[in-house]
Amino acid sequence: MSTHRPSRAPGLDRLARWPAACLALVTALLFVIAPIARAAQYRFVLVANRSVPVESLDRSEVSDIFLSQEAHWSDGSVVKPVTLRTAEVREEFAKVIHGKDDLQLRKHWQRQIFTGRGSPPPERPSDEALLDYVARTPGAIGYVSANARIDSSSVKVVALR
Repeated sequence: MSTHRPSRAPGLDRLARWPAACLALVTALLFVIAPIARAAQYRFVLVANRSVPVESLDRSEVSDIFLSQEAHWSDGSVVKPVTLRTAEVREEFAKVIHGKDDLQLRKHWQRQIFTGRGSPPPERPSDEALLDYVARTPGAIGYVSANARIDSSSVKVVALR
């Protein structure tokens, strides 16, 4: 009497033979690639002056910065947010970071101005102008379109967690 083993799905036999090290490598690569792929799905990239003491920020931290609710970096230096005037990118940023559309964000700033509690960050008309401002301004952070040409020697990309 022969024993019958149920057949596996195609490819599982080969996978079962992979050394544990290969599986660990594939898993590690997925943890590296997933955040990059997630960041690539947005139409914007966060950029900061090389002096800014962060490499990554979560959405709530970025929102606090751009709504003027966070005035200083961890080293005590002044936070200087700057926004992009380009409507498509600005709208994506407002939706992803603040959970608001551009009109809601503009109303927020109108209320802040009217009550004397603050004013919106300065705007720049293009990716190039924003990158130039960020490069020249210690503490500056902004966002540019995802296809902007970013010179990593003058600004740094800040990962969005």
